[in-house]
Amino acid sequence: MAEEEVAEIYVHTLPAKEATFADIPESTPEPIKDALHRMGITQLYSHQAQTADAVHSGSNVVLVTSTSSGKTLSYNLPILSRLYNHPEERGLYIFPTKALANDQLDQIKRFGMQRTENNSSLDEWFETQLHLGDRLIHIGRLDGDTENGPRQRIMEKAQVWMTNPDMIHYSILGQVQKVKYATAHHIRNYLRNLKFIVLDEMHMYRGTFGSHVALVLRRLLKVCRELGNAHNIQIITSSATIENPIRLAEDLTGLSGFTLINTDGSAHQKKGIVLWNPGMSADEQVRRAPSTDAITMAKQIMTVDQKVIKSIIFQPSRSQTMVFTRYIKDVLRQPLRLPKEKVEGEKLAAFYTGILPNDTRKRIIERLKCNR
Repeated sequence: MAEEEVAEIYVHTLPAKEATFADIPESTPEPIKDALHRMGITQLYSHQAQTADAVHSGSNVVLVTSTSSGKTLSYNLPILSRLYNHPEERGLYIFPTKALANDQLDQIKRFGMQRTENNSSLDEWFETQLHLGDRLIHIGRLDGDTENGPRQRIMEKAQVWMTNPDMIHYSILGQVQKVKYATAHHIRNYLRNLKFIVLDEMHMYRGTFGSHVALVLRRLLKVCRELGNAHNIQIITSSATIENPIRLAEDLTGLSGFTLINTDGSAHQKKGIVLWNPGMSADEQVRRAPSTDAITMAKQIMTVDQKVIKSIIFQPSRSQTMVFTRYIKDVLRQPLRLPKEKVEGEKLAAFYTGILPNDTRKRIIERLKCNR
């Protein structure tokens, strides 16, 4: 930062924390216990075990723990256990974004044994099959990107759908009454057997968006009842740490009697969080644009010894993402000693939904996961 500029900087440190463990619930089927052992999991965090027990007892659950605390396993374990024992039942996972649904599909794949000869007809970008003992659980992602082949297969066969509120409103509930089509038949059969609804990242459903989602959920539950769903549909919500999470869950679903689980049993390393308010010119008292400071900081902290430190930079819109990418190219090419045309694609990628082709998005995600 230049001498003639000032900035407001706040640094917060999260202390390290030891884990609190609990045994895997006795109600877990042996093939699913075997899957956990394959993943190197012999014990659960305390909040994971508490969630599994609460779901097994038939409760609606509000799970509130920190980021990266294993919330996904907390609801995957009891739901997969139930679907293993009751293959006619169904689960609906609702995420606010496509990216979250895609990531959670990758997470749940870890439960299954790899049998490529049986999975050759699947599009692994949208669906998977978990081989658990003598059972097969088909799981699929339904969103605007899902191609027609996988979409029809998921609607007909999958026990778990991963989707978002817009798809529920427009595509799933919007086709329930079109009884002359096979898709409507599959949807009606699915909702008639729905047992679980997972509402992930509940804290994101606020304001107008939250109001819309609340109405969609009420409509979903009403349609299930009208179709003759005799199950006690259980709702499992998860959220980052927020105030009064039970009130939010009740407002979103129109239901009451949620069990709150907010004792985080996961371990955490010491973390530092820096909040940076862009620099202000001392002479003119004009604040610099946030992107200008971000580019300056990127030049100083994103590269070490001609190597890029794996980083994610969020922008508020697609257009700003594209503009920022052009500037970052110039910033990175000097310390990396690469021609400008080789920076993007090898060391830098703009990622957004809508007009970015699926193949490009797949390639970016794989490179990021593989530390390339």
